[in-house]
Formats: sequence, C-alpha cells, structure tokens
Amino acid sequence: MKIGLALGSGGARGIAHLGVLKAIEEYGLKIDYVSGSSMGAFVGAAYAAGSPLSRLEGIALKTTWQFAVKMFMPSFSKSGIVAGKRISEYLYEVIGVRTFNDLDIPLSIDTTDLETGEKITLTEGDLIQAVRASIAVPLILTPKIIGDKVLVDGGLVSPIPVQTVREMGAKFIIAVDVMASPVKRITEKGNGFINRIKESVKQNTLFQTIAKENDKHNLPNKAPEKSVSIADVLSQTIAIGHTKVAEYQILMEKPDILIKPDIKDYSSYEFHKGKELIDNAYEKTIQLLEQWGLPRQ
Repeated sequence: MKIGLALGSGGARGIAHLGVLKAIEEYGLKIDYVSGSSMGAFVGAAYAAGSPLSRLEGIALKTTWQFAVKMFMPSFSKSGIVAGKRISEYLYEVIGVRTFNDLDIPLSIDTTDLETGEKITLTEGDLIQAVRASIAVPLILTPKIIGDKVLVDGGLVSPIPVQTVREMGAKFIIAVDVMASPVKRITEKGNGFINRIKESVKQNTLFQTIAKENDKHNLPNKAPEKSVSIADVLSQTIAIGHTKVAEYQILMEKPDILIKPDIKDYSSYEFHKGKELIDNAYEKTIQLLEQWGLPRQ
C-alpha cells in the first residue's frame, strides 16, 4: 500500500514536521509520496531529497531568533517587505539539491496563483524556486514568478495538501496540521517574536544605564501599552484564513491519519523554539501510531 505524507503550512510551527517524521521513521513506515505547502514544502523537500533527519533537526535546534531576524531583514521591494535572496540561498543550503529530478521520494509542492487564486501544484523543474514560491507569504515575502505564473504562499488555498498527495497515487494518507488556532491574545504590545527584539535591546549598556537612573530616582514604570501591531494584524488574518481552509480540507478530503500537534502557544515567527516544537510533535505522533496498533521498529 502506497503511503502519502501531506505536510501543511504554519510558518515556524512547521518545524514540528520534523518530530512527526522522526516518529514515522522509528515505526519503520516507508513514505512513497510527499506533498507540501508553505513550510511543509520546505521540510518535505529536504526530507524527499534524502537529508538525514538528524541533520535537519540539528539545523532547527541551532536556529536562533537573531538568525531569523537576519533572514527576514527588510529590503522593501515593491511587492513585499523581504525580497528573499538570503532565504533562497538558505533553502538550497538545507535542501541540498536543485531540481525535482534529484529527489529520492516523489514530491509535489502547492502554491497559489496570485492572479487567479487557483492552486498550482509544482512537480518538476527548479525545486528551490518552487519551495520559495510556496513560502511567499503575501506582503512579507515577494511573490515568485515561474513561467507565466505569479506564485505565492500555498497555504492560502491548500494549507494541508491531502488531495495533492492522493493524486500522486497515495492510497493511505498521513496529514500533518501545524496550524494554530487564531484565538489568541493580540492586545499586548510586543508579543512573541517582538519580545525577543526587546530583550536584545535590554542587554544594551545605554539602556541598562538609563534603567538604573530610573530606579535611583524612583521613577514609576510606564504601564504596559495595549495595542495591535501590524504584525499581529497580518499574522492573525493569515491564521484565520488558513485555519478555515484547513478545516474544510480535512472535512472534505479525509486523510487516514491526521496528526495535529499541540502547538497553539507558538507563533509562526518563533523559529528559535525548534526543540519544543519537534518534541511535542514527536510525542503526539507516537501516541497516534500506538493507537493504530502499528509495531515499533
């Protein structure tokens, strides 16, 4: 029986896919087809290229928030905040091959046609450009033009590419949902990734001197501000859209196993929390595979 693996979108939460793959390998399950969308396309491409999970996990665990800031340094292109040259170079560094023909496992990557809103599935040609297109979150990363198509984030129309891997020939499908619920507090200024930047500022010598002077003169601390940042609005808007489409996909496309790690407390920008994401997904996957009564290798 041909087994297909559908890896969904979710930004940094997509690192959890590595925990799922780790558990699947421990059970000795042979994956015949892989489909990926957005971050799932990135992880799926690296896995399909034959890169050892230990290597991919090592890369994830070494990723700091400073590195993430560097990768997403604004370039203010007319079609997005980040042009993505560094990101494309990093994709190749991690994946290790350039074309679909170089892969060990057949792979399909879902993207979205920005002009028509249709799902565009890529299965041949330049692998790095295909992944780059699938992770192109609108307004953040610039779109990728492939052929005559302007392509962006596959998660917009196919956050969990179940049907895509079924069309490849899979008869038994394992789907991984790493989307977080859009229900979260967004009114505290400086949530998540922004707090990490603030912590860096606090290490600055000048900042520490000013803070000491405030303490010396007993100056009152300013009450926490309440507001909603542009980043919050954008991330929540995307989360709501992706989540609703994902719910519909699961309902209509019915994977045989749905793995949904408990990662609601992680944002799509927290690339520095790889260990927590991987461990959580690994434990969840082991539990599900045990429920199925599958023998562990």
